[in-house]
Amino acid sequence: MFVGSGANTYLLERPQNDYFGQAYIYGFNNYDVKAHCWYLQQWVETGLFGTLALIGFLLWYIIRSVRIYRRVDLHEHLSWVGFGLFAAVLVYVIAAVANDSNVCTAPVFWGMLGLGMAVNRMLVTKENLFVKAEDTQTTENDNAEVQQKNDVAPVNENVNAENKNGKQKASGKKQSRKQRKNQKK
Repeated sequence: MFVGSGANTYLLERPQNDYFGQAYIYGFNNYDVKAHCWYLQQWVETGLFGTLALIGFLLWYIIRSVRIYRRVDLHEHLSWVGFGLFAAVLVYVIAAVANDSNVCTAPVFWGMLGLGMAVNRMLVTKENLFVKAEDTQTTENDNAEVQQKNDVAPVNENVNAENKNGKQKASGKKQSRKQRKNQKK
């Protein structure tokens, strides 16, 4: 119960001695190889600790993604890609209650989960989300300076112009809801 039986050993752990029921429904020489619930199968194969770790990891990703996509402006391509990956992972996690993981869908799921985590990280650094209060004040001052420079500079020169430090100016993109709210204060 606490320690699992190992990967792909559900067939060996589940009792297969209902001969008449299996013969009547499936025919002879047919065994139940999957639990038809991904979480139950993980519990049998990895144990309680492994299943709780998996569920905790998935919940962490879902909660963090919800917090990110509530704050991010969804008018940019990167945020749409991340939101699509989050939706796909969420659908897979919900469908896993009544379906099992198999060789065809599992690599796609884990790939989308990894890409979703990468996009979330890029959005957090790009939008300065989840920054402490001290860092927020400096970020607001930096954003106000960039906004003032963007308002003064013509639109055509905004993309290619360089400031005194040699860095490229921001392209006047829309601010997130949090940045607009903090700027009003």
